[in-house]
Amino acid sequence: MWEGTKQNKSLIPTWPTIQANVPQDWPIHVHCFNETWKVCQRWLSTYSGCKIGLTMMVTFQDAGNLHEVAKKIPLDRLLLETDSPYFMPDKVCGSTTEEGKHVCTRRDFQS
Repeated sequence: MWEGTKQNKSLIPTWPTIQANVPQDWPIHVHCFNETWKVCQRWLSTYSGCKIGLTMMVTFQDAGNLHEVAKKIPLDRLLLETDSPYFMPDKVCGSTTEEGKHVCTRRDFQS
């Protein structure tokens, strides 16, 4: 049974289909991950080739679920997503992103 949060109810019926059809060593990028550490663990333990993508949302103070994921995820399973012009780091909101602003995400992620 899927133990996700209310944020991602669309995966509840999808998880059994994914498990039934995707090999466990298949390389998967869970893009824009915005779930709990428990959900992250499920992806990582089920799929050995799985990478979890965190966006600049990890810099927001109220993103406690992502802070926990960022602290606990093995670095070789992490993708820091900085490719969208609309994922702004906290305190830089209101404009589009550019390469130099990604330093804010890396700095906040390291703390």
